Amino acid sequence: MYRPCLALLLILIAMGTHAQREAHRWYFGGEGVGLDFTTCPPTVVQDGLGAGTFEGAATISDPVTGDLLFYTTGNVIINAEHEVMVNGEPSGLTNTMSQNTIIPKPGSNTIYYVFTPDVQGGLVLNTLYPDAYGLNMAIVDMSLDFGRGAVVDKFIPVRPPPNCELLTAVRHSNGVDFWLIGHVYGTNEFFVYAITEDGLSEEPLLQAIGPVIDTPQPGTPDGSNFDAIGHLKASPQGDRLAFTTFYNGTTALFDFDPNTGIISNPIPLLIGKGGYGVCFSPGGSKLYITARDSAQYGIFFDADLLQFDLNAGDPGAIQASRFPVFSPNVGGFATMRLGPDQRIYVARASQDLSPLGDEYLGMIIRPELAGAACSYVHNGVFLNGQQGSWSLNSLYETGGTCGNDLPTGIQTPPSPTKLTLIPGAGCLEVMWPDGADPDRLDLLTSDGRIVASLDVRPSTGRVSVPTAGWAAGCYVLQVSGPQLVQSERFVIPE
Repeated sequence: MYRPCLALLLILIAMGTHAQREAHRWYFGGEGVGLDFTTCPPTVVQDGLGAGTFEGAATISDPVTGDLLFYTTGNVIINAEHEVMVNGEPSGLTNTMSQNTIIPKPGSNTIYYVFTPDVQGGLVLNTLYPDAYGLNMAIVDMSLDFGRGAVVDKFIPVRPPPNCELLTAVRHSNGVDFWLIGHVYGTNEFFVYAITEDGLSEEPLLQAIGPVIDTPQPGTPDGSNFDAIGHLKASPQGDRLAFTTFYNGTTALFDFDPNTGIISNPIPLLIGKGGYGVCFSPGGSKLYITARDSAQYGIFFDADLLQFDLNAGDPGAIQASRFPVFSPNVGGFATMRLGPDQRIYVARASQDLSPLGDEYLGMIIRPELAGAACSYVHNGVFLNGQQGSWSLNSLYETGGTCGNDLPTGIQTPPSPTKLTLIPGAGCLEVMWPDGADPDRLDLLTSDGRIVASLDVRPSTGRVSVPTAGWAAGCYVLQVSGPQLVQSERFVIPE
């Protein structure tokens, strides 16, 4: 007998102008693999132009629709048709760890800035542009080439070397402007640029705070500036920063004021190894670090995924909260990214110890929970046989969510649209009134996994969903269309 386990869930959201879908598409694999968060859970896609990258991936989508705009490997900017953008190669340096980033120009709907930092503190230059070194900027105008975009200027010098590969952006507290944040190599100095409708500020706010980032060891480590490699990330709320470095694993947590750009309250953290990636949980209560055996240089070995509880108390308590979430037998971890589904995705290094990504991504399902309760799944997302990379998407944190959201302009109807569910032998009849016009039906488990999908076009007002063989339990049935997302939970009894 059918009995509902929760009341009818009607989710009809009229989105504002800041819909925050800029991170709904990711392209990161050297072969073209990526994730599409316009579905929730995301769909694995394989139509990208990998351009041979294994680091440095950044992708940006339309903030309202979530449609892909363009992506970059650092050296190449690629349009939504997966072709090199006009004047898009070369567009910057390549092989930076994961910190190429894209920032929309405030006050413009078409202009975007693409920043590429120094490679290993300035050791690598682009020989085609010998006068362009250090931190560089390219400018993309999406109004050109029939909406596919074109690079209108590039190799614009922002800062001379030596700078770390640490680079990130935080939205200003006014909701419009941005801060571009990086770190000077060999010092404890951050640089913070304001980005407004007038463009990039001429001079940064320089702030000496926290540990020095350097590789003082003699020999190869010192000569290669290994600790210039690293990851800098802001919390989704924009109120905290954290970084880690590749060789010595220099790691620290800071407060950040998104109104003034001021960095304060440094808390050094010990991870016991070299570092690679950092990521905050959706609510900012947990910090995750990926660590590796620094003696292996470009090979990931003896790796750990670590969690710190930022609500543990004073700095000593935060350090004491360090928890080894997972340590693989072979291979390791690279960067991490918080997805629009509020799960953290973990780029994995290849299990064959080559400098490539793995065919799986790790996934932290409940990142706000402490210790093992965060529910890490090592084989979280299968990339359909393609290899990923050491990066995912270094775009700034957007705060948008996938799933039950609708494009700007959709208005809530004056009265709810009622779904009628009638259980039968091995099937479930689903009916909706005239005018609802859904085009898709999804059946999900209670934890959000899609287990079946049906195309219900043209709409007939009803559809029969086969349920024979499904395990007993609570499920969610969701119908969706251009102006509708509606869900109802139901039980398949034992």
